[in-house]
Amino acid sequence: MPAANTTTNQATTINPNNANTNTNANTDPFQSSMMHGMAAVSTSAGVRSLSINPSRTLLAIGAGEPFQVTIYSIPEYEPVGIMYGHADLVFSLTWVTDTVLVSGSRDGSMRVWSMHSPVMATLPSVTVPIEVRFPVLSREEEKTKVRDLSLNKGTGQLMTLTTEGYVKLWDRESYIQISKLKLLRSTETVCLTSNADANLFAVGSQSHITLIDPRTSGIVHETESCDEGWGVRALDFKSHIITTGGGFGRIGYYDLRAQRYLDGFDNGQSDRRYQDIGSGWLNRETTYAGSITGITIRNAVYTMQYDSTGTRLFAAGGPLQLGLCGSYAGLWS
Repeated sequence: MPAANTTTNQATTINPNNANTNTNANTDPFQSSMMHGMAAVSTSAGVRSLSINPSRTLLAIGAGEPFQVTIYSIPEYEPVGIMYGHADLVFSLTWVTDTVLVSGSRDGSMRVWSMHSPVMATLPSVTVPIEVRFPVLSREEEKTKVRDLSLNKGTGQLMTLTTEGYVKLWDRESYIQISKLKLLRSTETVCLTSNADANLFAVGSQSHITLIDPRTSGIVHETESCDEGWGVRALDFKSHIITTGGGFGRIGYYDLRAQRYLDGFDNGQSDRRYQDIGSGWLNRETTYAGSITGITIRNAVYTMQYDSTGTRLFAAGGPLQLGLCGSYAGLWS
């Protein structure tokens, strides 16, 4: 894989004690940018994405301000690397191999990173120095944002989802675009997942779940969300069941074979097509929260993950409305 173009050809060590000092005209631009990034850590916009590599030895976390991806070792959870180069929030991460990572960002780019690419700088750490790397490859999207990406491990194909309602299929080896499809349901397209066994991708939008067959680059099925227009915010697709998390705090299970949502919750006493996640925590004391009338404020489900047995589901999230503060985390079995 080719190395990224850069004017820096040797590693530099950055002194964190100088992170808040003024830089002059002779300061290396990369070093200056890293200094400002380190100084901005205290104003972080929070974690936006994370991914664990196949061998479960590395954890990648995408956060906001500074806009970078930090690599941690597992199980020590010590920082071992920084992937530097995005200009906005990193919405999605996926490891395509044990050492190669792909990211999608609000800056409109998909970037490929390698743990074996040249080290452009090192940052001091309590344990081992943190190695800073640039992307080895970038694919830019004009006037849009890369909201999510997903790897089909069976075919090795990668799909990206933009906020404008397009999906693009990429070859994992060359990162050349294979196809592009405009979705019929293109409002609030924010989540994407894949099913390697069925060779299908699923996309969540404001009111629907759309299934895409990459072999034909066509839509093969659609179903309405169980959150009544509050948006599909998280998806998981295993076997013939699509698990969906929504903006109104609901988890639904869609049976693709029967083409309907499962019901019979509450020991079979309910005909609801979903489960409510519960209240979680919401800060209702703020001025903004007090000014919201006429709607129910609930935590949305932003992420879900089954355990290795497929019998327990971790779900987490927070309020949908910008400006509210809250959180939810739960383990379902």
